Amino acid sequence: MAARPSIKSARTAGLLRRRTLVIAWVTVAVGTLHFLDHVIRGYYVVDRGLDPSWNHSGWPFMSEFTPFTASLIGVYGLLGAGIWLTSRGRVAGHWFVTSLLLGALVVWVHFVGAPAETPAGIYRSWANPVAGVVAVANTFAVIAAVLGLGVNAVVLAGRSGGRVGGRDVLRGR
Repeated sequence: MAARPSIKSARTAGLLRRRTLVIAWVTVAVGTLHFLDHVIRGYYVVDRGLDPSWNHSGWPFMSEFTPFTASLIGVYGLLGAGIWLTSRGRVAGHWFVTSLLLGALVVWVHFVGAPAETPAGIYRSWANPVAGVVAVANTFAVIAAVLGLGVNAVVLAGRSGGRVGGRDVLRGR
């Protein structure tokens, strides 16, 4: 027979769950701004007749299904599933894996991949320097938010020995 979690551990679980949800919603917010940046810059490329390889948008904002479309579905799928699971008291391990996947995606697209959509490229694609700085800052905010998700998942698992409120947070049970 499993021992009932103490009031203190239940409070701790609630606090950790709320913190995780706040970090997740912040990640959704900065991620949404980042996707909007891609969409707006995609329209600029089309409207100004710029090099089509600079267009990093896609369906549902343009007619083509592109890597942008796949990332849009994947990012919101991972974040939405995590928020849903966390609001029901489950799965820190999900956030660790999600942070690794999303972190790898952002770093690959913006710093490694060919053609990498570098911060310099993001900045130069805006006609207004202030908008360029905001777009680049938002890219780094996405990286910080995803890093926050991962660090929070590690702290959550470490503080609980893998368990919070009587639940195994790494396995979701």
